[in-house]
Amino acid sequence: AHDVALVRALASARETVDIASQTGWPLKATLFVQHQVGELLGLDRMRAAARDLQPRDQWDQLALQRVADDLPRRQTELSISAIRFAQQAGVSPYGIDRTSAGRLASDWIAPRRATADRLTQPMGAFDRQGGWSLAKLVLLGDAVREFVYAVRAEPGA
Repeated sequence: AHDVALVRALASARETVDIASQTGWPLKATLFVQHQVGELLGLDRMRAAARDLQPRDQWDQLALQRVADDLPRRQTELSISAIRFAQQAGVSPYGIDRTSAGRLASDWIAPRRATADRLTQPMGAFDRQGGWSLAKLVLLGDAVREFVYAVRAEPGA
């Protein structure tokens, strides 16, 4: 269990380093933004669900692995977009803390609210219906992809 936790932490750290490298932001500010984007869009909840689900057979395992592999890439891309938004707005990464990163992520999501809602609203319904399943993760994985594609299609993206 300790080794698995260490591997997960190292994988997440690698994502943060990649984002910082691509944006030129310091690691601390990058980490705060990355986690706020993940939290506000529910990506962290999806990643936890993907880790915790027990597949019934090899096909479920394959589908679950696809979702689990895709989520970090999507979160990285969205975090980079949020940081680029902040850079264009002249936000300095120095002094970014959890609260200011939350505001930054919220400001970045605001013009994309309708698309983001297609991702976050089903999560609330799923929670009320008793938790996660592979089918729910796959459906939300598609919604994450749609959100990423919408962000990519924006002018200046």
